[in-house]
Amino acid sequence: MNGLRSQEQWGWRVALSFSLEAISAGGYFIAMLLGMFGVTSSYTIVLAPLIMIVGLVILWSHLESGNRAFLVFLRPGSSWLARGALIMVLFLFFNVLNIIDLFWVPVPLVKGISFIGSLLALGVIIYPSLVLRSVRSIPFWTSNLIWLQFLLSSFFAGVALNIMGLIWQSSSGSQYSSVLDYLLITAILLCVLELGCFIFEYRVQEGRKYQISNQVLNREILIGLIGIVIIGLLALFYVNLGAIVLFAICSWVIVFLIRIYVLNQGVRVPVAILKDVPDNWKPKF
Repeated sequence: MNGLRSQEQWGWRVALSFSLEAISAGGYFIAMLLGMFGVTSSYTIVLAPLIMIVGLVILWSHLESGNRAFLVFLRPGSSWLARGALIMVLFLFFNVLNIIDLFWVPVPLVKGISFIGSLLALGVIIYPSLVLRSVRSIPFWTSNLIWLQFLLSSFFAGVALNIMGLIWQSSSGSQYSSVLDYLLITAILLCVLELGCFIFEYRVQEGRKYQISNQVLNREILIGLIGIVIIGLLALFYVNLGAIVLFAICSWVIVFLIRIYVLNQGVRVPVAILKDVPDNWKPKF
């Protein structure tokens, strides 16, 4: 209607790929932070590259053509999608170096490797928002809130991965009980910030004179975030293993739903219509 049309190229496979990449990179980043405090989250360090590889395979399958997928890695300057692919490959390389140092032989300058790996993890988390931002015909994707939503959700999903990893490392998690408490509190705070981000986005969109039909508050995500906070509080105060596992699973599901939500807001607006939109409407938050 009125020249508006939804993008159909990027669906659940891209959202799932972005989600797995976020969980992997978020988990690695949090694991490196834990390492600074003397806690080795070895299971997470091993799981991170495996999850990333699955995400890359799904992204590869979305590109439809094997030749096209290969060119993505050969032309890193051609688009943010290509740069993101290169960042992910480099992230995997440094992650593997961490694994070698952890389980086989000491790797020189491992602290520097961990630092670079952490920076690459941040790149993996943020690059999808830059990919979306490059599509100027979709105003919603140019919002500065998207990278923040991706960052916060990646961090609390990464915290959840480390929580599960530490529990598996010590069979019951009792060895890391105090660390798990701090991680749960951190994840809950990140969920609250994510919730605030979504509410703010809704209020901003609600006040626009020019509305795009499917830019509405995703109630499922809001309910899910509130549910995660409640489950996290139950896990924190009652130290229930079942609640902790449920908290982790819900965190990962929400990461996927957030990315599906953002991709579903991909409504293309013709330039002729967009020129008539006041500058203070365009989402430059």
